[in-house]
Order: sequence, then structure tokens, then C-alpha cells
Amino acid sequence: MKLHRSGDRRGFALLVALAALVIIGGLVVGAFFASTQEFRIGRNTVLQSRALTAAEYGLNSALSDSVWQQAWNNRVDTGAVLTPVGGEVLDPGDGSSDVLTVTVLGGGNFLVVSEGFSGSTLGAQGRKRLGGLFRMRKPEFNFRGAVTTKGSMMIAGTSEIHGEDTSPGWSDCPPSPGNMPGIAYNPTTPPDIKCSGCVSGNPMTQADTAAANSSTYNVFGDLTYNELAAFATKTFPGGTTFTNLAPMWKTDADGNKYCDRTYSSNWGDPTHLYPDPSCQSYFPIIHVTGNLKLTGGAGQGILLVDGDLDASGGVNFFGPVIVRGTFSVTGNGDGARFVGGLMAENVNLNQSKMAGNAVVSYSTCAITSAINGSAKPMFDGTRGWIEMY
Repeated sequence: MKLHRSGDRRGFALLVALAALVIIGGLVVGAFFASTQEFRIGRNTVLQSRALTAAEYGLNSALSDSVWQQAWNNRVDTGAVLTPVGGEVLDPGDGSSDVLTVTVLGGGNFLVVSEGFSGSTLGAQGRKRLGGLFRMRKPEFNFRGAVTTKGSMMIAGTSEIHGEDTSPGWSDCPPSPGNMPGIAYNPTTPPDIKCSGCVSGNPMTQADTAAANSSTYNVFGDLTYNELAAFATKTFPGGTTFTNLAPMWKTDADGNKYCDRTYSSNWGDPTHLYPDPSCQSYFPIIHVTGNLKLTGGAGQGILLVDGDLDASGGVNFFGPVIVRGTFSVTGNGDGARFVGGLMAENVNLNQSKMAGNAVVSYSTCAITSAINGSAKPMFDGTRGWIEMY
């Protein structure tokens, strides 16, 4: 019996093979496209993560002494854009880069914008821009007079203590809040005044319970004495003597002079008598871990002395002085001179004294300038930064 074909099927296998090739090709192309997209997404994620890391690096670097300039602390020209130390471009060291700009907002506040970049300039790039509000962390000294003392003190000779607010002769001083007592003392230890008319102020002397409180000499707002000492720009051992405090300068490779802050006897330039002004804005925090003796020259900033302070000769210091022990301020001819405020806790129960031609004058400007000039930047608020785009 002969069988007949139901139809002609020549070429069917070829059609199936072509269809299979098309399907397989489509799958390969789809897989390749999907893997390419995954690669690009992964690469872009890495680049964006590196850019974000670079931007965060820039914001955190702005808090460091290597980038932040103390001269910015007293800037009042709102809107001014400042250039960090070494330029605005920072190198995190992982192939990315960061551009940092600091804008003065006034009142000790700053807007810091950090823009991080990653990737080749010829290929894909990541970019993140973060902004942070910075404010200055400042101690809040509770000066009760030109001299605030917990223990006994004696003033004699031709020494002078002035509670009247005195200008150090600098520009941009804040308005005076008024005069202070010449001496604010512990009610149980009134000062021994052996000279006539040598103490002035509003009033001349004043018994003050705050002068008897140890926190006045150890707690300064949200900072303690030890915390402030940890921020010290210069730290010296007990028994240190300085005979001639004076500013010092160096010259860079381009021939530009700059203030040499590493020089131990350079405590800024309060006299403003030198032609180069770069040390005028230098207000160091000086911490001495024991006794300190000063016999000449001039300096400015915040002076913290764990032991006793002995100042004589023609030494001049501008700013707040906190002494844990006692002070001896003396000198014939051009006696020692302090402009700002002087506090002594008298922890050793010895008597502080002033004699010769020594002078202590209260000065809001000297105290405020030293506090602002030595303050440390910190993030303002509970959130460190915001993403700007």
C-alpha cells in the first residue's frame, strides 16, 4: 500500500534554525545590554560614592588647623568667599578631588561648600556637592573685674588696676558694654591696697561670690579649663621663662612673607608696629603646665597657667589670662602690662601681688578678639551637612 505525503515540508529545518538563531541572538543582545547597564549603574554608583566621600572629606578637612585659617575667625565682611590654606582644591588621596569654598555669613558663622569629583575628565564622572553651617566654638569667660581673684592679693607702689573698658588701639573693636570693677574678690579675702588711687573702676573693688566659686576659673560656657588647654596652640612645661616675646616671619618659595607660628616666642603682634600684618590676626592659646615667668616683649591670645605667673620688666600681654595659682606682676620703669582681664584661682593659697609700675586694664576688645581669633570651627546644629545637589 502506497503512502502519500500530506504536504511538501522541504526547508522546515532551516526556518527552525534561523528562528532559533534570532531568538538566541536576541537573548545574547538582551543579556549584553542588561550587563552593560548593570556595569554602568555599578560604575556610576561607585563614582557617586567616591564623590560623596570626597565631599565629606572636604567638609571635615575644613575643621582642621591645616585648612582653616584663624584669621577668618574675626572676619565681618559678610558674603566674602575665602580660600583655604594651600588653595581651594583638596586631594583625598584616592584619585578623587574636592573643591572647598568658605563664605562669611557674619556673627561668627560660615557657609562651607564642598564639591567632590571622581572619575576621569574624559570618561564618566561622579559629582556631589555638600554644604555645612559652621560656627566658632568659643570659651565664655566670666570676668568679674579687671582682676578677679579667689584668694588674697596685695597691690602697692605705683601699680595700677583699671576697670574702665580700655581700647588696645585696634580697629573693628565691638561696642563697650560698660566699665567693670577694678578688683572683684572673694568676700572672705578682701585685697590689701597699699597705694592711693591705684585702683579704679565701677566700683573700685567689689566683693563677689562668683570670685569665690571655683567654676569661675574652670568652666567657660561649654568648655572646661582642661578642654580649653587641650585646644592649646602652644604648650610649654612648668618653669618656662620668656625674656622677649615677639612676632616672627618666614618667606615662602615665591618670596611672600608669612607669620611663623611655629616659633615658640611668637605670640602674635598686638602692637601692630611691624610692616607685615600677617601676625596681627594670630591669637594663640598658650598653655603652661606649671609656673611661667615673662620678662619682656609683647604677645596676645589666651594665656592658661597651671601654676604661678611671674611677669616683670616691660612685658605686654593682650587678652584673657587664667592663672590656677597666684600672680606676681611687677617691674620698675616700664612695668609689666596686661590689657584684657586677669583671673587667679589661688589654688596654692599664696598671696598674689602687684608692685612697681605694673598695670592691668580691663578690655572687652582684647578679650573678644582673642576669643574669636583662637576659636575652633564646629558644625552648627545636629545635622553635619546637607546635600545641595
